[in-house]
Amino acid sequence: MVSDTALLHLASGAPAGLIIGIFVTVGLLALIVAGISAAAERRRDREMAQLAASMGFEYQAKAQWLLDRLGGCHLFTLGHGKKVTRLARTEEGGLETCLFDYRYTVGGGKNSRTYRRSVAAFHLPGAAVPRFEMRPEHLRHKLASVFGYQDIDFAQAPGFSSRYLVRGPNEAAVRRLFTAEAIAQFQHLPDWCAEGNGQWIVFYPDRSRLPVAELSGFFDRAVAVVAPFYNASRLPGSRADSP
Repeated sequence: MVSDTALLHLASGAPAGLIIGIFVTVGLLALIVAGISAAAERRRDREMAQLAASMGFEYQAKAQWLLDRLGGCHLFTLGHGKKVTRLARTEEGGLETCLFDYRYTVGGGKNSRTYRRSVAAFHLPGAAVPRFEMRPEHLRHKLASVFGYQDIDFAQAPGFSSRYLVRGPNEAAVRRLFTAEAIAQFQHLPDWCAEGNGQWIVFYPDRSRLPVAELSGFFDRAVAVVAPFYNASRLPGSRADSP
């Protein structure tokens, strides 16, 4: 898109007809882009509803109510304009499973940025999940750790610790949660984020939301990953940081 500054610079000294033509062209391009985006969102609505049906899950186009329940996890404390949409959900034996699109915005005006995520969330009855965050570790995290930024490393899994940043206020409880079985699940998942608190654990890729065609595979992997966390969170001595 042509910026306002560029338009003004181009318009200075140009014939009136050319100026009008430029603005009309830019306006038409904006409408075309908006139309394409809206069509893609409608197609995603349909595809997500179809996916939920194929999984035997109930489907809700909008599910803002879920935010109140997930608020203890870090992702849902960020930014403003938070939206939970396209929720596929099921519950069995008290175990609640959710797959949804999530969007939030940080900053304001021209400095704002909107993030879109694909999220798998699990409500684990009887669990005591300590508050924690796990995400791919980047150079800035390694540098910050030199100055005291928390990064829980696991001596028995140096490969995992070199790829992932793990944090949490109750380090001992977080270490108990990350058993060898749980850590092994992330050997082939280099860009995943995981967070937990109380009876919730959520997973999401550290990038924009996934195409619908990839969500089934993502969800199946999330189910496999959450199992060892659930087992560890129910062991004697496990303790969440908050109810």
